[in-house]
Amino acid sequence: MDRVELLNEFKECVSNVVLEGSKGEALDSSNVHGVRLCGVLERVLKHGLKDLRFFGETHYFEVLDKLVEVHPPAKDLTLRVRKLASLGDRGKGRAFIATCLN
Repeated sequence: MDRVELLNEFKECVSNVVLEGSKGEALDSSNVHGVRLCGVLERVLKHGLKDLRFFGETHYFEVLDKLVEVHPPAKDLTLRVRKLASLGDRGKGRAFIATCLN
């Protein structure tokens, strides 16, 4: 998927979530548009991210984890997500996105 298609899909997802929010619908794991938005946002964050590791892949949570250096209010959220030891970087990235959206 190229950048323009990805951006259009993201815009569509945001519109659907905003529309549902205006109707008072909750944004949780049972909300199809919310789940789709999280997936598309994950792809947007991964788009163009270069693998910097010799083994394995670089994940966007590594970038989000550095957010506290430039945006100190993100510290509490980042620390909470880091403590989710059972999740890998991908799961932590998804937890970060979901928490921010709620």
